[in-house]
Amino acid sequence: MKKVTTEKDKPPSWVKYRPYLLLVGFSLILALILTIRAPHWVTQYRTGDVAGKNIRAPYDFLLADGLTTVKKGEIIVREGERVTYEATEKLRALRSAERQTLPIAKRFLFAFLIFFVMILVIYEFAAKNIKKFALTQKDLIFCLSLTLFTALSAKVLLIVFERFAPDYAPDLFYLIPLFMFGMILRTVLFSEVVFAFSAVLAIGVAFTTGEGVESFMYVFLGNLLAAYFSGKCENRTTILKAGLFTGLILSFLSILFQGFQDLPAGDIPIRVAFLLLNGIGSSFIVLGLLPIIEHVF
Repeated sequence: MKKVTTEKDKPPSWVKYRPYLLLVGFSLILALILTIRAPHWVTQYRTGDVAGKNIRAPYDFLLADGLTTVKKGEIIVREGERVTYEATEKLRALRSAERQTLPIAKRFLFAFLIFFVMILVIYEFAAKNIKKFALTQKDLIFCLSLTLFTALSAKVLLIVFERFAPDYAPDLFYLIPLFMFGMILRTVLFSEVVFAFSAVLAIGVAFTTGEGVESFMYVFLGNLLAAYFSGKCENRTTILKAGLFTGLILSFLSILFQGFQDLPAGDIPIRVAFLLLNGIGSSFIVLGLLPIIEHVF
C-alpha cells in the first residue's frame, strides 16, 4: 500500500537551504583565518643608531616620492649595523603604510564576500555540471572542515616561519604539508570533489601568501597530483608513493618557475629537498589521520 505523504512528513522548507548556510559559515571562518595577521610594529630608529635586529618589509610599499617600491622581504635595517638616512626614510614610509592599512573589520567583510562568492560559484557549478559531484550534508561538512583545517594550519605555519625564520620563510613554505588535502579527499570521497575544493584551498593560500599565480598553481596542481596518485588506495604503499611522486613533479615545476622568473639557481636544491620531504611527510600525516576521519565521519 502506498504511503500518503502529509504536510507533517515533509521536511521544513529551510532544509534545502542548509548547504548554503554551511557555505556562509565556511566563508566567515575562512575570511577570519586569512585576514588575521601577526601584529607588526615598526621599530623607531634615527640615523646613526645601531640596529638591534633585522627589519624586513612585510609587504610591498611605496616611499614618500611615490616612485620607489620596497619589495616584500627586502631587508630595510640589518642587525648590528648603523641605520642610514635611506633606511630611516624606508621605515618612515613603512609606518605611514601601516597607518593607511584597511581596518581589520573592512578587510574581513571584503574577504568574506570574496570567499562566499567564490565557493558559491564553484559549488553551484560542480553540483549542476559534474555528474558524480553529489555531496550529502555530512560529505559537505567534511570537505569544508578539511579545507578550513588545512588553511588554518598553513596560516599558522606561515606566521611562525615569518616570525622566527624570516630569511628562510619563502623556502619553508614548501614544507607545509598541503598535499595531504588531495590525498584525504580522494581516499575518502572521489576525484571530482578534489578538483572543486582544491581550487578553493589554492585561492585561499594564494590570498594569504600574496604570491598569486605561483602559489595557486602549486597548491592546486599539487593536490590534483596527490589525488591522482592516491586513487582508491588499498594499502599504505600507495599513499607513500603518491606523496613521493607529487614531490618529484612539483620539484620540476618549481625549477621551471625559477627559470621563468630568472631567479638565482642557488635556492633550487633546498626547495627540491623541502618538496620531497613535504610529499613524504604529507603521506605519513594522511596515514595517521585516516583512521580518525573514518571514525568521526
